[in-house]
Amino acid sequence: MRGGLFVWGMLVAARAAAQGSGAIAGSVFDSLRARPLAAATVVLEGTPFATRTDSAGRFAIDSVPAGAYVVSVESESLDSLGVAVAAARATIAAGSRAELALGSPSRRTLTAMVCGGSLADDAGVLIGVVRDAAGGKAAEGATVRVEWTSLSAQGGAVVAQRALVTSPVSDRGLYRACGVPAGGTVQVRATGGARASGVVELPIAIYGFARRDLLVGGDSGGIVRGAVLDSARAPLAGARVSLAGDSAFAMSDDRGAFALTAALTGTRELEVRRVGYAPWRGAVDIRSGAPTMLTVVMSKPPTVLATVNVRGAPAATESGAQGFAARKARGNGRFIDRRAIESRGDIEALELLRGTPGIQLSTARGVTVATWTRSSTGCRPAYFLDGLVTDSRALPRASDIEGIEIYSPSEVPPQYAGASMRCAVVLFWTRRSAGSEPAARAPPDSGMSR
Repeated sequence: MRGGLFVWGMLVAARAAAQGSGAIAGSVFDSLRARPLAAATVVLEGTPFATRTDSAGRFAIDSVPAGAYVVSVESESLDSLGVAVAAARATIAAGSRAELALGSPSRRTLTAMVCGGSLADDAGVLIGVVRDAAGGKAAEGATVRVEWTSLSAQGGAVVAQRALVTSPVSDRGLYRACGVPAGGTVQVRATGGARASGVVELPIAIYGFARRDLLVGGDSGGIVRGAVLDSARAPLAGARVSLAGDSAFAMSDDRGAFALTAALTGTRELEVRRVGYAPWRGAVDIRSGAPTMLTVVMSKPPTVLATVNVRGAPAATESGAQGFAARKARGNGRFIDRRAIESRGDIEALELLRGTPGIQLSTARGVTVATWTRSSTGCRPAYFLDGLVTDSRALPRASDIEGIEIYSPSEVPPQYAGASMRCAVVLFWTRRSAGSEPAARAPPDSGMSR
C-alpha cells in the first residue's frame, strides 16, 4: 500500500509540473450544533490529499494538481448521530486557490427528513437501529418505547405529565421517535416478542437530535469485563458492578478488574458503586457469546455539608413499623412490602421508588435524586428512616429494608406531616425496626454472585 501511495505521489508531482498546481481551502460548519466542525477530516476523493479542520472549522490543502475533484468530509461526532456532510465538487486552477464552504444539514432539515414535517423548537428526534443480541440480526417487528415527564401550564398551575412515544422497528431494524424533549432525559426500551432490552436513560442534546442503537436479548449468556479506575486512572478495588433488573453483580479486585458473568443480554443500564465515590451509570450493549469490554472512571462526589446527627426516639405504636399493616389497610398512600422489595434485588433504596406514580428518579452529578412531579414546581420528598427524619444518602440498601410508605402531601399521617406540608413524604422501615433481622450473607465466590 505504501508503495502504491509513493507511485501516486510521483505521478501527482509529474502532473503538477506539467499542468501547474493550485490550492483548495475553506470551512466546514456543523449546522446541527450551530458551530464550526473541528477535527473533521477533509479528503479529495481518489487522491492521497487529506487534512483536518482546525478549531474554527477551517482547512487548506496546497500543491494540488489542477483539475476537478470531489471533496468529502468525515467526522466522528456526526457519524455517531448517523449524519454526514454531503460531498461537493471543486475545480482547482493552476496558480489559484479554490474556496469551498461545507456544512451538515440543519436540525430543522434533519427532523423534517426523519419525521416528515417540522417539529416545535423544544422537540427533537431519537433514531437508531435495533438488533438481536444473539447474532446481530435486525429486530424486525420490534417496538421502541420512549417515555419522559413533561411540564405544562393548566389553569394557572404547572402540571407534570408522563409522555410516551412508540416507534415500530422496520425490516432493516430502524426506528424513529419524534417529539422527544430537546435538552431533556428520556427512558428507552425495545421489545420484540420474548426478547427485550432493559430500560435505559438517555439524554437528548439541546439541539434536539440523538441516536441510540439498541440490542434486544434476555438470555443470561452475557459477560461484561473491564476495570474501575479513579480520576487519576489508578485502579479502584471494592467497587460493586451490577445491572438494573438483574441480580448478578461483581466486585472489582486490587487491579480494579471485574468480570460480570451470566448477565442478561441486550442493552442494559450498568451501575458501579464504591464508598467515597459518586455512583456511575451508563448504558452498555451485552451480546451473546462475546464479552463486552468497559473501563469505568469514577469521581469523588460533589462537596456537601457535614452530616447532622439527630438523636431521638421513634414514635411508638402505630407510628412505628408495627403500624405498617394498619396504615396500609386504611388505603391512604402507596405501600411496598418486603416481598415486592425482594423481587427487585439488592439495589439502593431510592431505586425501589422507580415506577411509583408521582415520583421521578434522575441522576445529577452522579447522585440519584427523587422528585415529586405532582407539585407545581417539582420538589424533593421528605424521608424518614425508622420514624426519624433522614437524608436520602443515609438510606440503607434494599436488603435491609422491610417496608416503604409513600404519601402525597394531602395523605401524610399527622405524626409525619411536620416534615413537609407541600411535598411527598416517604417512610422507610428497616428489618430491624420490624423485628426481622436480615440473614447473614456469605461473601460471593470469585467476586461474583447471582
